[in-house]
Amino acid sequence: AAAAAAAAAAAAQMLTPTKSARAPPSSSQPASASNPLPSTPSTANEASSSSLLAQTRAAGALRQVTEDEGLRDQVVEAEAMKGLLALCQLPAATASTAHLEAAGALHQLANQPPGKEQLLFCSAAPVLAVLLTPESSSAPVMGNALAAVAHACTHCAVNSPGTILQQAATGFVPLQDQMGASGVVAKVVAVCEGLAAEMHGQALAALAALTLQHATNARLAARAGGPRAVVELLKRRGEEVVLANGIKALHAMAAAENFNAREAMALGVTARLLGLKRESESEVVRELATALLEELGVHAAVDHLGRVLITNRLLLAAPYHLQAQKVVATVGLHLAALRSCREMLREALVGERRLVGALVEVALRDCLSFDPALAPGQQGGATGGIVAAPERAGGEELLLEALRHMEQLHAQFAAAVSLADVLAMAMAVSVERGGGPALTMRYGRKDERGVGE
Repeated sequence: AAAAAAAAAAAAQMLTPTKSARAPPSSSQPASASNPLPSTPSTANEASSSSLLAQTRAAGALRQVTEDEGLRDQVVEAEAMKGLLALCQLPAATASTAHLEAAGALHQLANQPPGKEQLLFCSAAPVLAVLLTPESSSAPVMGNALAAVAHACTHCAVNSPGTILQQAATGFVPLQDQMGASGVVAKVVAVCEGLAAEMHGQALAALAALTLQHATNARLAARAGGPRAVVELLKRRGEEVVLANGIKALHAMAAAENFNAREAMALGVTARLLGLKRESESEVVRELATALLEELGVHAAVDHLGRVLITNRLLLAAPYHLQAQKVVATVGLHLAALRSCREMLREALVGERRLVGALVEVALRDCLSFDPALAPGQQGGATGGIVAAPERAGGEELLLEALRHMEQLHAQFAAAVSLADVLAMAMAVSVERGGGPALTMRYGRKDERGVGE
């Protein structure tokens, strides 16, 4: 470990950009020991070539050192990051091997929190964006750059190429911001659209990491053609990690751009997701497919011949009051109302961020009225009863305002959705909008007698 640390420090020193050499003397000045003649072009080129070879070998040494997880922090402490990034900015025509070694080291360093911080501090995103350009990088260099993006943008319990996002809980927002502002998102989408199949897995991992709980990057990806590119890969690929990361990226884009079942059907992804939900051997893929189908508003049913149908394909393209005129089934009306209500809640919270915490508290206060000692039907709980007893809001003006908003929203869907369900949905949407996890909700609560009438 000590020898490796010393080698890392020495290699980092070799990569440290040196100050520019003193300007050559003018032709009017005679040559002397203190004022030598300028170097000829050939000797300058030889020196440049020798320097590049030495730096390439130094980057290769750092790449080998960083393969040991326990030594990566020492490479960061040796301040090698700036040198690696500088090496990546040399012309690809003369430095392709240097790019490969340096990008490989960046990929490994991005696994560790100190490495992520250094990538942020050194503004690595523009450099990675250049490495992701097919005209200036080889496939192996782009693969390392994609892996660096994927690792840098996530905080994972297990951070390896095989589980890059299955174990991820949160994104590293500062680097996600920097990547989005530097055009990395569009470059990754372009790789997903490309024909280089060996890079598709890493590209999907990078796209999922860039969009993980990051609405701005998800919108950038969606507008760059991300949904269509991802759907095409989901149709062609069957590996668990590829499918998982692809579904995660698609889910993020669907949530950010609010595209629904009709748009998903136009892309041809609904049948694939329904098939994965039923038949995938991976529990992770089945769960992710189910969550995305719920986000899109797609629910499968089986007819009398055993054929899978998408029962609410007509329910998501028009406002609820128009859907209600066309759809007779009670279940269909309920699904349409829930979907419309959720979309209205999301839109409302974009402009009323101050209500996020208040809506969560209102729903919790509604639940806290539960008393098991009372007779069935009178026990309270999540029944919307807080409307009939506003004093349970504690007299706080913000909570009362949030409650009024929910009553007004419920009035539009009272025929199909209970106020208790609206309050529970508002809590779930608020948690998600506040940066928390997406909550899986069950609906069908009944209101207290007199509530909503």
